[in-house]
Amino acid sequence: MPECPHPFQTLIPGFIMDAVESQGFRCDCRTLALNSYENRVYQVGIEEGHPLIAKLYSSYIVRVGRRKISI
Repeated sequence: MPECPHPFQTLIPGFIMDAVESQGFRCDCRTLALNSYENRVYQVGIEEGHPLIAKLYSSYIVRVGRRKISI
């Protein structure tokens, strides 16, 4: 029986930046993984602005700042 990858194993920087840009921000291609016990948390660089914190949950819920989106 083939093993299914955990949802977090499929995360790549492009996926994270697409999620952030879907909310109207323009990424500058900088991502930094931050420590988190259960979820994946990234600092994402924004063109002409302060970096944002993006939190990705295993159910593909993404929180960008205070905005919450489902993917």
